[in-house]
Amino acid sequence: SLVHAENEIDLLQNVCGILVEEGGYRLAWVGCAEQSEQKRVKPVAQAGFEQGYLEQINVSWADNEYGQGPTGSAIRMGRPAIARDILDDPKYAPWRDEATKRGYASSIALPLRGDRQPIGALNIYASEPDAFDDDEVSLLVELAEDLSYGISALRTSADHRRAEKALRESEYRYRELVETTDNLVVQVDRNGLITFANRTAENIFGLEPSSCLGLNYLDFVHPSDREFTRKTIDGAVEEKVSHVTVENRIISRDGHESQMMWTIAFHRDPSGNIEWLNCIARDITERKRSEAELRYRLNFEA
Repeated sequence: SLVHAENEIDLLQNVCGILVEEGGYRLAWVGCAEQSEQKRVKPVAQAGFEQGYLEQINVSWADNEYGQGPTGSAIRMGRPAIARDILDDPKYAPWRDEATKRGYASSIALPLRGDRQPIGALNIYASEPDAFDDDEVSLLVELAEDLSYGISALRTSADHRRAEKALRESEYRYRELVETTDNLVVQVDRNGLITFANRTAENIFGLEPSSCLGLNYLDFVHPSDREFTRKTIDGAVEEKVSHVTVENRIISRDGHESQMMWTIAFHRDPSGNIEWLNCIARDITERKRSEAELRYRLNFEA
């Protein structure tokens, strides 16, 4: 069951079924320890002669009246708890009537433990008193430990799947944002070579994004602005700032010129060395044209 289980509930249900069908016990059920103020124990899997028993009883793992039975004690104390004779065990009083109606004479609860907090308990009921001798208890303890490991492994796997799904969704949203923005988004490696360009590159560079890969970003910068751009970026790298802003002119492959305002963020390794640059550029051509016209009118009127 541990090897083939695809989820936690299937594993627990299979183990309960094996305990009843192969082990010959009257009832087996697994209770999950709720991390709440009441500390309820919630049944999540069961097999055998149950007949509504789990719906009738109230089980807790708190140190109260409903937490003194085998289930609550096993979870709270972290060790097996046995009711050798349900009829005579004073701690079993809250559940005795319902248990004896169904022919339960003795029971054992085995703690299921996680890394940081209890998972719950595996509960097994027998038709005869004092059904659990030392050898049987040792074997069941080993089973509970294996089951605890299986539950933890399945939960870890489920957490990984959820994290991977969240990461894929986050990457999708980021990709949609990057690809639909009017701003130019470019990633450049430490040698100045373009490793990513969004769709806006076609309007600014005059090339499809895939055709920009491997080209040096300075090849698109106006020759008169290249030295200034290089010095600005190199200076920011030496000063170890997180980002820098620079304005320059970009010349597309068909000769179209655009005035751009760049925000360049530096990604460094743990040693502080540049690994890549994330560059976002906004086309300010119209703004620069308007500013020039305004200055011209002001100078003309003066």
